[in-house]
Amino acid sequence: MTINAPAHLVQTWNKLYFNRLGFRPKGKPSLEQLNQLILAHQLKIPFENVDIQLGNQLDLSLPVLRKKILLDKRGGFGLVASRSDLEKESKEFRTVYTFSTEAKVIEDFFSMFNYHQSSEQCHFVEKLLISVRTENGRKSISKNKLIITEKGSKQLITLKNAHDFQEVLSIHFGILISENQAVLLSSAKR
Repeated sequence: MTINAPAHLVQTWNKLYFNRLGFRPKGKPSLEQLNQLILAHQLKIPFENVDIQLGNQLDLSLPVLRKKILLDKRGGFGLVASRSDLEKESKEFRTVYTFSTEAKVIEDFFSMFNYHQSSEQCHFVEKLLISVRTENGRKSISKNKLIITEKGSKQLITLKNAHDFQEVLSIHFGILISENQAVLLSSAKR
């Protein structure tokens, strides 16, 4: 994707992104720096479907995504697969991702994007899902449970009310939501 914007704007966006990640590029770009950047992104920017759960229509335009990720300090929405998503109980593998060298444009993704934010059969619509990697594991919310996994052990905490949702989103994921939004999340079908 080509971004047609003045260099000073691109530099500002990069600075905001790197500041959010706590990442400081050094020297020339390298594979090692790319791996560090990916790790920093995974540790700081959660996957989340809060907007879907609140009934907000998602927008893939760059200005909206920049505002959401860089200014509002929210997480990203994408298609993530856990290890359990990748195999059936019989240990037969199924195709989850395919790769191609064919050039794509953003419109190529609209059909699945719309499905994942609107279909009642999609788990992103069905329940609240938030996840962020930590140094020693992962923090996640699924439905009304905060799941903290560290070094192989799991801690489950039930979110009982709007205050719990608002507090956990802020403390564990850096996501700030209003009291009204917390009420909607806590009262959603579980």
